[in-house]
Amino acid sequence: MTLISETVASSISSLDFTGISGSHKQLLLIWTGIIHSTGGSGFGIRFNSDSGSNYSSFGIRFQDSTASNFGGDDTSITPTGSGLFYPYGFGIDTSTNKNSTGKLLIDNYASTTKQKYYTGSWNFTESFVAARTVGVLEGTYLSTSAITSINIFRAGGSATFSNLANTTIRLYGVS
Repeated sequence: MTLISETVASSISSLDFTGISGSHKQLLLIWTGIIHSTGGSGFGIRFNSDSGSNYSSFGIRFQDSTASNFGGDDTSITPTGSGLFYPYGFGIDTSTNKNSTGKLLIDNYASTTKQKYYTGSWNFTESFVAARTVGVLEGTYLSTSAITSINIFRAGGSATFSNLANTTIRLYGVS
């Protein structure tokens, strides 16, 4: 694995990894220690700023002992009913056990002839109800364009997100 970029978020509403070269076989996005400035907001992920219905995601979400499935085509990796995929959470809570962590692996991202497969997992604690949420997801980016940027954006609400001390958002190239 080769570290492409490492970021410490500080009160931001979006984050872009741009200029991604096609020199690896896979991309791995890992985040830890994400907290939100206010409740009820969520963030999503797009490739190449593509907001078309080109993300077909399916998965399962566990909230404490309750499981629910989700899936379908969407305009980002924020499937309906998933609790939103990327660093999601409710309210300010700097407890180390209540922040958002997760990962997203994107296979064959540099291909200009094939769709891209992605898989990921995430977890966070909903501060208002003290419920731990864990989710897993698999999907296909229904585009044959090479992925040259990954865009994290606010999908709903008004929150910004930050990293706790000693945590980061990292993008790796996997050979």
